[in-house]
Amino acid sequence: AYREGPKAALALVERIYGSGANQACHRAAHAVGAAALARNHGSVARTFAEGNASCGSGYYHGVLERSLVNVKSRKPGALAPVARRLCGDASSMTPWIAYQCLHGLGHGLMIATGLDLSISLEVCSRLGRWWDRDACRGGVFMENLSSSYGFRSRWLSDDDPVYPCNWVAF
Repeated sequence: AYREGPKAALALVERIYGSGANQACHRAAHAVGAAALARNHGSVARTFAEGNASCGSGYYHGVLERSLVNVKSRKPGALAPVARRLCGDASSMTPWIAYQCLHGLGHGLMIATGLDLSISLEVCSRLGRWWDRDACRGGVFMENLSSSYGFRSRWLSDDDPVYPCNWVAF
């Protein structure tokens, strides 16, 4: 992905993993997205334009995950300005791509914060429009339930299958 571009890398991932039939496809597509972002010197918009939604949109999730790596603090005050810039021009994107950016941002926030639901949701709440906040929160909850890295979130309860949804107020 870094040397030859994400199209060639995604084609290889799809050939090996079957466009999502194999669970490893999503994680491999994350890696492609991260490498493509490095190739494009951090330009989320350009990197998004070069990818696709195969493997459960893993490419887009990887782009946003990688875009948060260099943020020095994991506090909402430090993450929120970065998050707003990453998908800040979402209103100029097609609705589907804007959703992928914002939803992927939620995944990326959870990964960057070590699956800290409260911090991730706080950052999402600092995005501009309600739609942006809601799409971001969807990615947070999805990553909480099914971590891209296979970790179990502390924000899950075997005794209360609705938790943390019944705990969170919007």
